[in-house]
Amino acid sequence: MVEVDESDALIRQNIRSILASRRMAQAELARRAGLPTSTVSRILTGRRQASYHTLRKIAAALDLPVSHLAGDTERSWVDPDVQAFFEQKWADLPLDVKNLIRTTLYVLAENCVGKK
Repeated sequence: MVEVDESDALIRQNIRSILASRRMAQAELARRAGLPTSTVSRILTGRRQASYHTLRKIAAALDLPVSHLAGDTERSWVDPDVQAFFEQKWADLPLDVKNLIRTTLYVLAENCVGKK
């Protein structure tokens, strides 16, 4: 089992790598996530542990699932053709529509966990 400190370090490293690959500044990530720049800075320097709620905001700002921040980049349960279709359509959507869809999916997922 991964220790909390190790998983935090992995998440920080993954976020920094994503930002670098996209040439995105911490301030831009903070703006997109609706977080103070100081919060993002503290998380990425290890001076603050991110809550799951904050990680969801960061992941949404990066258009990634939270699991990707924790290093789960290999799991793919979606048909590649379907995924490509939706990625193309998703890219064309306005940000407010994306946020509405994300919020709706989060609510649905949270309300369906453990229910049959």
